[in-house]
Amino acid sequence: MNKMISNSFITRKGELRYGNENIPVTAPIILSRKGKILFLLIRKHATVSSLLGLIGNIRAYNGFIEVCYTQNGKETQIPPAPADVVSLTIGRLILSKIESKRQRLSQSHIYSSSDAIRHDSSLPDIFHQLISMHSPSDLTSNALLKLQNLDLSIAAFYFRDQTNKFCLGKTPKTYFWPDKSLFYNDTVDATNFGTNASAIITILETAMACRSPILQKGIMKTDHTEESTYFPFARIAIPMSSIAEQPFNYRVLTIAIRQTDNAVMI
Repeated sequence: MNKMISNSFITRKGELRYGNENIPVTAPIILSRKGKILFLLIRKHATVSSLLGLIGNIRAYNGFIEVCYTQNGKETQIPPAPADVVSLTIGRLILSKIESKRQRLSQSHIYSSSDAIRHDSSLPDIFHQLISMHSPSDLTSNALLKLQNLDLSIAAFYFRDQTNKFCLGKTPKTYFWPDKSLFYNDTVDATNFGTNASAIITILETAMACRSPILQKGIMKTDHTEESTYFPFARIAIPMSSIAEQPFNYRVLTIAIRQTDNAVMI
């Protein structure tokens, strides 16, 4: 992103292209510089893939970003803000798109502030313990050493492989959903994670872009179930790699809980 000195755009597949004067009229996301500020135009037909590609690209941007986007027929403008603040906003936009496509199977919100966890008495103790031991200045893999006294048997651990896809590095010993068994190196996609795959990737991407823990809270019900009851859930994602590391070294620790009975989710 630091090489961006002219207009560019992101395709529906999430690929960054340098456009100069040849930006397609239908480009879902357009990026341009205005002095030291990066300006993003996000059109209403922007796909989940293009928005995820956007988060991945602005993650390495150190300046201020101004955003204009359309959602639910309403145009919204975000004044110039740091990349982590913009990343959280885009993460929320992606999540709303995903959940609308899931036909109301889930409704949730994401927070980047640790205070949202510290002051929430409904969250499991392990969430509070993770935040109390987390150091915002230490996002390297060595940060895991600080957590060695915690019971992380209910935690999942994701990493990027050399093809830049998220994979499972560690699976909780027991979990209630999805129904199929998951293994080390399984990719985070619809085959392994069902319709929840995109939501999980969004949380992982947003946590890395914000360089801080992300809390997701809401209600949901699992796929292919006749139950009409929604259950509350919470998920925490903590990035464990610094911005200086290569993409396939990015790691994120997550714990997801069904809050009605503290059952472990993926």
